[in-house]
Amino acid sequence: MRRAVLAKRRPLAAVAAALAVLTAVSAARPPAPVTEPILVAAHDLRAGTTLAAEDLRVVERTREELPAGALHGAATTVAGQTLTGAMRAGEPLTDWRLLESLPADAVPAGQVLTSVRLADPAALVLLEAGRRIDLVAADPTGEVPATVVAFDALVVAVPQTDEAAVGVVDGPVVVLAVPAETAVELADAAVRWVLSPVVGP
Repeated sequence: MRRAVLAKRRPLAAVAAALAVLTAVSAARPPAPVTEPILVAAHDLRAGTTLAAEDLRVVERTREELPAGALHGAATTVAGQTLTGAMRAGEPLTDWRLLESLPADAVPAGQVLTSVRLADPAALVLLEAGRRIDLVAADPTGEVPATVVAFDALVVAVPQTDEAAVGVVDGPVVVLAVPAETAVELADAAVRWVLSPVVGP
């Protein structure tokens, strides 16, 4: 009788031991990392791109992988906004990358944003977000010597333009961060003169 009871208990003990091992192994495993859905570039994007929903995709990233200002939500929520800088495929989209959503602290203290129309469309190849430039104003009649109207202006964005619609008179537009008084001078110069960028080393 006793042997029969022991025989019945052995399988139960084996099952209990196996469960104990599984419980211990599960407890030893680290918890699954917490992830959040963020927007990333679906393919390489040029600075100044007006975003479409197909330019972005949603991926899961751990909190440790999230850059500051990472944007969440559907790609359609940022469609139509302008990139301030180029992005590689898979790069997270942040608030500083969108001209329309640019936070106040993205602009240097004491400066404002202003848009400037350039005379020469070819100058766009020299410009990218983050570059510092000087702006030269030239009299289209040649009667007044050219003069520098902005020093060390920060290029914030270079919006894409339909190249077929851009001419010498109606040139491309760039967005700059400059002191407020310089913005006024640029607005005045843009009415009377043509503006060209000078890019240093």
